[in-house]
Amino acid sequence: MSDAPDDLSSQAELDANSLPAFLRREPRFARIIATGAGIGFAFGVALALGLPGHGASYRAVVALLVGLGLAMVGALTAAAIVTRSDGRDPRAGTPSWPGMQAIEDAVAAEHKPEPQPGKDG
Repeated sequence: MSDAPDDLSSQAELDANSLPAFLRREPRFARIIATGAGIGFAFGVALALGLPGHGASYRAVVALLVGLGLAMVGALTAAAIVTRSDGRDPRAGTPSWPGMQAIEDAVAAEHKPEPQPGKDG
């Protein structure tokens, strides 16, 4: 006796009606750049607070300015790295299944608006 219901599709039906999927390979630019800025800011503040020679009243201002400066350097470095790594795989974002382009064309054709008499000449 089987506990499976009778209305389940067979593997052949599933294979015939399924569309292949592909993994997202694009980096999340904003998160990576924000991480670079955060690391640069933390390093800059730690560096400024560790250096001798600042008066007590200006120590926080110097730490903030050095932190902001290194945050910019960190953000620009992270942006350069992430844009460079994004361009390495020319196949990223393209379907891995040969028939996918035909399906995309068919879907686009189905959703094409009908020409209106008098408007679309």
